[in-house]
Amino acid sequence: AFYTVQAPRGFVTTAVSELAARLRDEHGAVLISVQGHDGPLRVNPASTESVHAGDRIVVLARKAPVLR
Repeated sequence: AFYTVQAPRGFVTTAVSELAARLRDEHGAVLISVQGHDGPLRVNPASTESVHAGDRIVVLARKAPVLR
């Protein structure tokens, strides 16, 4: 199923590649897109793009991941 989760307030800015690896390793999830609080939806974002606290993240997973 597809889930939309929000990067929590304390989330440290990280590269998409790091987040994608973390989602895959910890939750068996695949990162689909990222949307900043004031920006466009970025489907299949470049691995060098950044993810920030408050960004909305769409993933494909068996259950919704909890980001900390």
